[in-house]
Amino acid sequence: MPFQIFEGYFDDLKEASGDLSFYDSDTYLKRTESNLKEQMKSNNHVYEYIFAPIIFGLTSKLIKKKKLRILDYGGGVGLSYLNLAKCLEDMSDIEYVIYDSHKNCKLGRKYLSGEENLHFFSDFNLLNFNFDLIHLGSVIQYIEDLRPELCQLLQTTSQEKPRHILISDAYVGSDKTFVTTADYYGHKHPCKFRSWSDLLDDLSFFNYKLKAKIPFIAQIHNHFEFYDMSNMPKELRIKNTWHLFFESEN
Repeated sequence: MPFQIFEGYFDDLKEASGDLSFYDSDTYLKRTESNLKEQMKSNNHVYEYIFAPIIFGLTSKLIKKKKLRILDYGGGVGLSYLNLAKCLEDMSDIEYVIYDSHKNCKLGRKYLSGEENLHFFSDFNLLNFNFDLIHLGSVIQYIEDLRPELCQLLQTTSQEKPRHILISDAYVGSDKTFVTTADYYGHKHPCKFRSWSDLLDDLSFFNYKLKAKIPFIAQIHNHFEFYDMSNMPKELRIKNTWHLFFESEN
């Protein structure tokens, strides 16, 4: 049976109980460190990983001697980078930048310092590069208002707007946008679900158009299933999250 982790529905993150401090706690970091060490030892590919074909397609269009520069916003300790490296035969055309908390970046550097094309940043103001792709992986559900967040990000990172944005594991598809309280291993935190129209409007504001969408169901305790939302009103339920690929129209 799917897990039931969501409780209540609210207008904003402040109304929902809990906070996001768990993701910077020693308990979470130890679990993350264990996952990172396991991934480094394993040659197994992550079945749901859709990053690789997109990146391969973008690198094939690169001008000779130019690298594809990726910003993984909220990229943690580098698990997405590792999964990408397992899929691609050659990473020499890629420069991969991760932005996350100081603790996550420190942990990532501890184990992945030998990766020459991987860089960690915990200071937002140091992201003053031009990026070809911004990846928001399983992160927008923790952002109250996506539009000002993207505005600050696009203004800080570059003079040239990134051509593409990839949003993976997006909690989108409910009839209306709302916030609920989620229980993650006993820690309660707010989680935001968005309607299609609200999310697409936020990206359209910056002239990004949806080019591809892929439904996604994560593996939870060896089962591929989304969480049980039967305790929520039908108009708020979703059956899966989504991987979404956007392209700038100018």
